Amino acid sequence: MNDTWGEIYNQWTGNGWQGTGLLGNLGRDDADVGFASMATWTIYYDFLDFSKPSVRTGVTGLVPAPKLASRWLIPFYSYSKTMWLTVAILFFTCIIALFAIRYWTPARKNSEPLTNDMVNLLDSSVWSILKLFIVQPVSEWEIVQGFNGGLFMSLLFLASLFLSTTYSSGFSSIMTIPLYENPINTVMDFYESGLEWGATGTAWIESLRGAEDHVTKEIVRRFIAVSEEELHKLSFTYKFGFAMERLPNRNFAVGAYVANNVIGDYRVMVEDFYWEHCIFMLRKSSIFLPKFDAFLLRVFETGHINHWQSEAIMQYMDFEVQKIVEFYNYQHQVEHVVEKLTITHLEGAFAILIIGLISSTISFIIELFIYRYRQVHTLRLPLNKICSRYFIRRQN
Repeated sequence: MNDTWGEIYNQWTGNGWQGTGLLGNLGRDDADVGFASMATWTIYYDFLDFSKPSVRTGVTGLVPAPKLASRWLIPFYSYSKTMWLTVAILFFTCIIALFAIRYWTPARKNSEPLTNDMVNLLDSSVWSILKLFIVQPVSEWEIVQGFNGGLFMSLLFLASLFLSTTYSSGFSSIMTIPLYENPINTVMDFYESGLEWGATGTAWIESLRGAEDHVTKEIVRRFIAVSEEELHKLSFTYKFGFAMERLPNRNFAVGAYVANNVIGDYRVMVEDFYWEHCIFMLRKSSIFLPKFDAFLLRVFETGHINHWQSEAIMQYMDFEVQKIVEFYNYQHQVEHVVEKLTITHLEGAFAILIIGLISSTISFIIELFIYRYRQVHTLRLPLNKICSRYFIRRQN
C-alpha cells in the first residue's frame, strides 16, 4: 500500500492524519503536492484540498478477446433466443388452432382420410404445421374447408414465407461475417459475463463506491486488488479482466503486468466503467493552491500536459502494447484472410443431417421389431387352434 495511492484514516495525531501510500504522505504533511491519476474522490475532501482538473480520463476494462462461435451451431444463430422462443410458441399455437378447426369442422375437403380419433387428428395437425414451417407443400386433403380454415391456412402460408425469408437472410449474413460469442463491449456485457477484474490498488474503484444501482455494485464486488506478480500470472489465464485508463491523444495506461506476448488476446471495452477529471491533491488549506491552480491552467492552455503525457507513455510504457491496444480499439476490425468454404463452415448442416439419419434409422429398426412382434402374435393364435384340433381328432 505504501507504493500506491493508499488511503487516509480518520485518526488525527500530532503529525497529521494517519494513512498509507501517497494519500497518507499528504495527510501527514510529508508531501506538499500529490499526483498519480487521482480523481475527485469526495471521501478525501475532508482531509485534503483539490486542484483544478488537468485531463479527462476514462477507466475501462481490458478483457479477454471473444472467441469464434461454434461452427456446428451456426444454423441456430440466425435468430436470437427470444426469436426462437417466439417461433416455438407460434408453432405450438398453430398446432392447437389447426387441431381445433379440424375437430369442430365435420365436413372436410374431399373426405380426407382423417378420422375422428383424437390421436390421429393431432398427429396430422402436427405434421401439417411442420410442413408449412419448413416450407414444404401440404396435401390437398390437409387443407381445411370453409372460410375460417381458408383464412387460417392463408395466414399460415404468409407467416412461413416471412420466417423462411428472414432465416435465410440471417443465415447468409452469418456465413459471410464471422460471428463471435459473448463479446464484452459495454458495462452491461461485463456485468452479464461474470468476469472478475482487478489492478494493483482499490483506487480504481474509488469513484464507484457509494453507487446505488445493482450493476455497479456487482462490478465493484468483483474487483480484486493484488500484486503485479499475481496480475501477471492472471494475464495468462484469459479469464480475468484488467482495469486500465483511456487517456487523451489515443494513449492508454496499461499496467506492466500485461506483456506484449498476451495483449493480442485481449480487447479494450468500447464503453468506460466511468470517467473522471484527474486532479492534484494538497494538504487542507494549503497556501500553494491558488498559485498552483493558476499555473496548472496556463500549462493546460499551452498543451504541455498532453505533450508530457505522450512523453511519459513513450518512455515508461511498452510501446508495442500501446500500438496493439490502439489498433484493436480504433480500427474496430481485423483484416481476415480470404478462405474457401470448408467442412467446418457446414458443420451445423451436416450435424442436423446426421442426427436425422440416425433418428430415422433407429425409428425404422424399432418399426421392424414391432411389425415382427405383431406378426408372430397374430400367427400364434391360429397355430394353437390347429394343434388343439389335431390332438382332439387323435384322441377320438
